[in-house]
Amino acid sequence: MVPTIPPEGTSIERASTLGTRFESPIYVLTCPCKVTRRGQDLKFVLPLLEDSNTFSRPDPSLIQAVAKAHLWWEWLKSGEITSLTEIARRVGIDKPKVTRLLRLAFLSPRLVRQILEPDRLISKRYET
Repeated sequence: MVPTIPPEGTSIERASTLGTRFESPIYVLTCPCKVTRRGQDLKFVLPLLEDSNTFSRPDPSLIQAVAKAHLWWEWLKSGEITSLTEIARRVGIDKPKVTRLLRLAFLSPRLVRQILEPDRLISKRYET
């Protein structure tokens, strides 16, 4: 018997009495994954390679944001632009967003490398 979908508006109790039966076995697939949140989105992230620690690929929008931040910082250092308001006006976004993005110019080089090459694991060494 092929499972049927109950008509729209049918209550759950009534739907269970419509005779829907599954004669096929139910298969459960499992794989390592992690759940991440980006803004309001909730995403399941699967490993890309056999290495279960490799969960990411380069994020073009993050790379672009870091590049913009470095460019804007260079504008400020060189004196080409003297305020965040001028940057906002030139690139067509609001000043609070410029402020948030400009912070990316001060990430450590090690972290920037990780953003550019996320599959390359950062080794952690602790010395006492």
